[in-house]
Amino acid sequence: MHCTPDRTKVPLLRANAVLSENVEVAMALNEVCSIGIEVLDARVRGVNLDASRVQMLLAKLAESAKPKAELLIQIVPGVKALLQGL
Repeated sequence: MHCTPDRTKVPLLRANAVLSENVEVAMALNEVCSIGIEVLDARVRGVNLDASRVQMLLAKLAESAKPKAELLIQIVPGVKALLQGL
């Protein structure tokens, strides 16, 4: 199960000079949420993600943890802890 960003809203954000800096934040937050849902789904089903998948997701989380538009996505450490607990 994966989240799909609402692509109809991205053009609205990009069209507004004030909101355009939030596109990167919104996309990164969507990525973190998608990872969290994947990890929770794996836990519910009682399956382990393979090591290469875990490493790829950890790399995505590390990228998402970097400041974007002077903001930090505060749920990244919690999602990382869930992933490492599998």
